Amino acid sequence: MVFDTIYFNVDKLSNELIMKMFGVQKFRMEKAPKQKGDIVCGLFAIAIATALAHFGLDGAMASTSFNQCGMRDHLLICFENNPFSPTAISCILYNIMV
Repeated sequence: MVFDTIYFNVDKLSNELIMKMFGVQKFRMEKAPKQKGDIVCGLFAIAIATALAHFGLDGAMASTSFNQCGMRDHLLICFENNPFSPTAISCILYNIMV
């Protein structure tokens, strides 16, 4: 599964690179919250990984959206004050999900 916060699908070359990089014959693109702009990739990667850790791969990401405005400040607070425990994960999701 590939979660992409900018594109809905990949071109042929990207498809081949992903399969080679992960040693798979096929993969599928999953729906993921889309970011605005091209400088918040890391924030979205952390938010999606956190949501997947919390919710699992049951398709919850398809209907998830994030509040992009406060993500950077909130994540910094979480890193400074909380370990990534289940409680901290809930805190992150509560404050960044719309």
